[in-house]
Amino acid sequence: MEGGSPPQGWENLPPELLRRVVQQLCEDWYHFEPCRPVHSLLPVRATCRSWRAVVDADIKHVAMTVSPLSPDYLPRHFPAVTSLDLSRYQRSCQEVFPVMQNMRLRSLVLADPLDRPASIPTQYLLQLTHLSFLAEGLLMDGIAAQFCQALRQLTLLQELHLNRLQLSTQAAQQLAQVFIGLPNLQALALSGGAAVVRPEELYMLFSVDLPQLRSLELTRLGIRTLPPSLTRLVGLTRLTFGGEMLRIVQLTDELRHLTNLQVLDISANLSEQLPDGVLELTSLRELHAGMNRIGVHMHSLTKLEQLEVMVLASNKLVAVHPSLWSLTGLKRLDLGHNNLSDLPANVSQLTQVTYLNVCHNFLTSLTSGLSCLVKLVELDVSLNTDMRELPAGLGQMAKLTRLTASHMRLKQLPADVGGLVSLVHLDVSHNSLHHLAPQLSSLLSLTHLEASDNKLHQSAAVPEELSTLTALKVGA
Repeated sequence: MEGGSPPQGWENLPPELLRRVVQQLCEDWYHFEPCRPVHSLLPVRATCRSWRAVVDADIKHVAMTVSPLSPDYLPRHFPAVTSLDLSRYQRSCQEVFPVMQNMRLRSLVLADPLDRPASIPTQYLLQLTHLSFLAEGLLMDGIAAQFCQALRQLTLLQELHLNRLQLSTQAAQQLAQVFIGLPNLQALALSGGAAVVRPEELYMLFSVDLPQLRSLELTRLGIRTLPPSLTRLVGLTRLTFGGEMLRIVQLTDELRHLTNLQVLDISANLSEQLPDGVLELTSLRELHAGMNRIGVHMHSLTKLEQLEVMVLASNKLVAVHPSLWSLTGLKRLDLGHNNLSDLPANVSQLTQVTYLNVCHNFLTSLTSGLSCLVKLVELDVSLNTDMRELPAGLGQMAKLTRLTASHMRLKQLPADVGGLVSLVHLDVSHNSLHHLAPQLSSLLSLTHLEASDNKLHQSAAVPEELSTLTALKVGA
């Protein structure tokens, strides 16, 4: 028990193993049992001296759901905690505020709409670098003024999230001035709720110079275009503008002025094209433009020579510009859920690609040029319902660990499938296979084989050779 001698055997466990167990418990509870109170960790801490030392040293993030037992509850039991999440707290967050005076919080998430900004105990939060707050009340000028006054005191703040944002013109002006007074603010995330943020309010919000800002996220605000004042944020390296699924967003070419952008996410906007300005961002490394209405993309991509990630999934693409295949630095390419009928042989030029997704298109065949993608780790060609065979040379992909080729019309696997020596997961379900190739027996890394809904004859469905793959699980 806590303070006593550790149970027999526990004292010999390596601290790193104990640390991994405790961290996994915390992750599991947070993701799968969000209403589990924080004191559920106390039995873990009380198991022995070793466990207590690990908890005290390593638990830095706590998500509370019930009221603390005393003002020193968290500091006494979890002295290393610097991050507190109250987004699932079941009562008013004000009950927890007295606890904060005994902590050195760096990150705080508040989600109680009843907590007015003026009630935030900023005197205990002067070390705060991350704040997330429900901003519905900022529509009322009095509350907005109180919030801005509190925010001015958090001069070390580096990241600010305002969720379910509602703004008045006066609040936008006040917030803009507050942003100027936060010299360390590097990341700003604004997400909307039921009300629409008007373009003029957003324009006002970014009508000031914020040279220190590196990341900006604008989601579900109900706007159809980015404010022109955004071009003042020349230091941005990451921009997210998405979630406007109720409107057709018109992106302008003014994005070309954000020359330092490395990551651009314009997903889920129902946009019908990529603006030319995006294609001139020569520093761009990631472009996410999925869940739009982009049809035929006929503009050259050659200036995006630094691009490593491109996501154009869930659009209406019937073709892509030939210059795509010249982006030899690409590592991830997602063209799934489109209307493509051809994957040209030029795909062989993407020799650095580790992930390729062309699922749910209208492909009837795959080029043998895929065999040149020797660094490919994951390939998804599923749901191309008229495809009858996989390309020759597939076995040359020695690093491939996951192959998804389900819901097609495959009658057999290629003869060189045995060359996929790193393959761990193979899904060939919902095809027309009459038997499984005996060459699969050489895939010693294979642990999961899904072959359901085929035409496998029971007498020869699974070759005897596969019995040597002791870790293999074959789907029915």
